[in-house]
Amino acid sequence: MMLARDAKSTVRLSRDNEGNWGYVYTANQDEVEEAEQAYEDKLHEYQKLNDEYIQTLQEKALEVQTTYRDTLQEIMSDVTLTDEERDARVKELNDWLMAQQDYFAQ
Repeated sequence: MMLARDAKSTVRLSRDNEGNWGYVYTANQDEVEEAEQAYEDKLHEYQKLNDEYIQTLQEKALEVQTTYRDTLQEIMSDVTLTDEERDARVKELNDWLMAQQDYFAQ
């Protein structure tokens, strides 16, 4: 048999101002504090993961910019390419950059 002092929460029947009966629940304060702490811990963990994700995205975005710049320099300095070939390679590179930007925008 469970005693009231062992209950995790208590329930009692009470009457409101209009004479209607209803249940009043009283939570165990220790459990409330534990739940609040668990929530705060999870919130902190989520924020930390979010910060790590943002850092990773920033690093990846810088990597994309560097790759774009370096590849563009290679294309422009390649004297063996005709103007048409150079234009085609630049277009491919720009298409790749647009796809990367779309990814980061999401």
